[in-house]
Amino acid sequence: MSDEHESLGYGKGIVAFVDILGFRERVMQTEGNAALIREVWEILQSSKSYVEDLPGGGSAGATACQLSNSVVLYMPMSESESVRAFLNWLSTFLLESVNRGWLLRGGIAAGEMLVDGPVWFGPAMVRARDLERMAVWPRLIVDPKMQDGDFADALLNFCTVSPDGFLSLDYLGVVAARAISLTAAIETRVGKVLVEGETSCDLDSVMGITEFILHGDVIAMALADDVSAADSRVRARYSWMATYHNATIRTICDAAGGDGQARDSLLARVEWHGERELKGVSRSAVGNVLKRMASAVEELQV
Repeated sequence: MSDEHESLGYGKGIVAFVDILGFRERVMQTEGNAALIREVWEILQSSKSYVEDLPGGGSAGATACQLSNSVVLYMPMSESESVRAFLNWLSTFLLESVNRGWLLRGGIAAGEMLVDGPVWFGPAMVRARDLERMAVWPRLIVDPKMQDGDFADALLNFCTVSPDGFLSLDYLGVVAARAISLTAAIETRVGKVLVEGETSCDLDSVMGITEFILHGDVIAMALADDVSAADSRVRARYSWMATYHNATIRTICDAAGGDGQARDSLLARVEWHGERELKGVSRSAVGNVLKRMASAVEELQV
């Protein structure tokens, strides 16, 4: 890399190019254009603030810009936690957007970028934009080139393989993993660990349940809406979302029900996301929280 590029701020980073589906139509049909833009921006900023408060979630250098109906998010890869913090931010942004009625589609890529005030460009951004066009459904797909090397561990714990073979950001699964780890940690520290086999399904007893309820309600209402039903593209998007929502719940229930591979896989993800707060927390305590989450979300399929 040349000194000239270094002086301009050209360096390695990770980029997400995200299209806000239906944004153009809503802006054209609504006079409150500024309010719509502000809502998306507030989601972006609040999700970033939330992630910064998570253990190991600092996102120094993370920034974003909005280009018409698209949002571009960027973080320089200046430290080992950069990818983890960035994917945490994206997961939270995606969940909050969906739960407020905004569907997002995009691509995630890593590589060279120049971010200098209003000037954004670089091969990574071009690649992320190309991936956004390939995503088709409301999801963020990952550049296959990122699946090896430094990114492999993070992608394993943040992503899932879609039926069509694309590696996609598994934001709902991430929410479940973070919620289980945080609940188990808090209960252990206050001495409220349930005995083996106890499976209270009080919605307030496990963090993250409200997000599942909202996620399912948004999808169900859209599928029942006459306007959405009349637009085949919109209906297809929400049908895809329903499939993803239900598959995530089945994964949680399978893991809680004793499916060895599903249980080991989910608990490994929970432990990875909660590596700091779960110190001193037994796996049986985490398993009990998993069972309670499964009991609570089992009836939330769309």
